[in-house]
Amino acid sequence: MKYSIPKITATREENKRKMAVTLFEAIWAQVRHNLTLTDVAFAMLLLFFTRVAIQRLTTKGPMLWPILGIIPTFFVHRDNAYDWVADSTARCGGTFPYRGMWLGRSNGIVTADPAIVEHILKTRFANFPKGRYYQERFADFLGEGIFNADGRLWREQRRAATAEMHSARFTAYSAGTVTDLLRRKLLPLLDELSRRRRRRPPEHPPPLHLRQHLHRRVRRRPRVPRHRELRTFLCPAFEEATELSLFRFIVPPFIWKPMRLLNVGTERRLKTAIQTVHAFAEKPFSDKLLKDFCISLILAGRDTSSVALVWFFWLLHRHPHVETRIVDEITRIVKKRCCCDSDDIVFTVDEVKKMEYLHAALSESLRLYPSVPIDFKEAAEDDVLPGGLRCGRGGE
Repeated sequence: MKYSIPKITATREENKRKMAVTLFEAIWAQVRHNLTLTDVAFAMLLLFFTRVAIQRLTTKGPMLWPILGIIPTFFVHRDNAYDWVADSTARCGGTFPYRGMWLGRSNGIVTADPAIVEHILKTRFANFPKGRYYQERFADFLGEGIFNADGRLWREQRRAATAEMHSARFTAYSAGTVTDLLRRKLLPLLDELSRRRRRRPPEHPPPLHLRQHLHRRVRRRPRVPRHRELRTFLCPAFEEATELSLFRFIVPPFIWKPMRLLNVGTERRLKTAIQTVHAFAEKPFSDKLLKDFCISLILAGRDTSSVALVWFFWLLHRHPHVETRIVDEITRIVKKRCCCDSDDIVFTVDEVKKMEYLHAALSESLRLYPSVPIDFKEAAEDDVLPGGLRCGRGGE
């Protein structure tokens, strides 16, 4: 008797499975017989527009389309992307979710909330590296340079860069190079702009001057500026490589990786630009890590300091009373020196610390016009952000 119960149970379960299969086959036969391709297309369109309507009514952030994610909305606003992101964060209280194209492995949040930014960049800095998603897209261009490194490698490069840039040799060389560029090019340019009373900042000349300074410093050839080479080859290649590397954040990997393999389209242009940049960096250096560090250093001076100074000078042009106060502050510090040499523009660390108004003006300029307005971070582990927002591992 004790063996008959399992047999009965097994038979009942088998009958249930057969009935379920028979019912499914009958339903599928009816669907296949009566359903047309037009019905399927109509149902999918109805589902699509229903989802769009629900999202528009329930969220204030950018539209996240089915399959395509935020990409269509981004392309609509690509000409004013920064303003669009700023407006979107303002509407959403500082933070909104985003999702990239299907199979693109891109999803996370965009935030301008000071508390969350501090949590990511300071409080829990170790838990938010650049991450694999970011590094994969810039690997061909930046390699293992400081802008594409994490962990120990990033700390070592940061320590080396900090030590070099605080050395007396670097300070003296930078002062000489900057003085030369200021007197021969930047000051005449600013005088001309002042006479014309232009209302917008110049976009190209000052960054070029700063690039020349950085390239001189990296190459350690102060007597050979190579202006023609910089204008004709390196600067356009840097711009092309940066823009096309950023394009990989928009296009999913299953599109740009085959393009890279086949060497077609934007990936072919990116490869050509990277070869130009690497060829320039490889002339004085052969070690790959040193070359990557060199490229990152040039990129840092080209796209951060130069942009910050362009906006700073433009703001001074629009607010002459601020310029007057800065000049007065610097003049007071120079007058306190034992011997006053008008050609000596190198200030000591203590003198720089006393320039409180200049520091405040630069900080306000960077707040209004940041050189790097968007930064990418990826959560190494699950975390809870200020305000209770949960950020899963791998979220960006």
